Amino acid sequence: MLGMMLCIPNAFATSTTNLLITDGNNHRVIEVDPITHNVIWQYGQSGVIGSGTNQLGYPCDAAKLMNGNVLIVDSSNSRVIEVRPEGVSGGTIVWQYGQTGVAGSEVNQLGFHCEAIRLANGNTMIADSGNHRVIEVKTTDYLNFTASSIIWQQGQTGVYGSGWNQLYSPRDVEEIRQGILNQAIVDRLLRN
Repeated sequence: MLGMMLCIPNAFATSTTNLLITDGNNHRVIEVDPITHNVIWQYGQSGVIGSGTNQLGYPCDAAKLMNGNVLIVDSSNSRVIEVRPEGVSGGTIVWQYGQTGVAGSEVNQLGFHCEAIRLANGNTMIADSGNHRVIEVKTTDYLNFTASSIIWQQGQTGVYGSGWNQLYSPRDVEEIRQGILNQAIVDRLLRN
């Protein structure tokens, strides 16, 4: 059985027939069988905030990838990680963007962020709310990120607004395919 109650679950995504739940205030991502309510897999230690092995800090989004790995937005640790699940708890981080625990706007740094997706071209799109931008990062540049690792950006880093090429704390990003690849950005309303 699920055993522990969910504490402000932020998001969920379908994972074949199971559910992938981002349980932010419990600092974990869980895959649950919707019929039995059993936890099939978990990353992050229930109720323990951290940045070490099998630890998360207020994750806010997760998605199961085609290769079986899980892409997790680990907000408090200022990173997006791809985890290869191992057993019923834990896994190996096989890709990461953002320096663990370092919020910023330089190469391989993120401000507060809410969503990341793996695009059809293999790159990763990240809604970097704290820096008022959405970035596309080359997934192949893992461990050697440079300025050219960000190959597309909407919004001027650190500049919020509603004008041309400005965003105000983008929260979501989705890929839309209609003959060609497009990115759609959901942006918060600009408050006066």
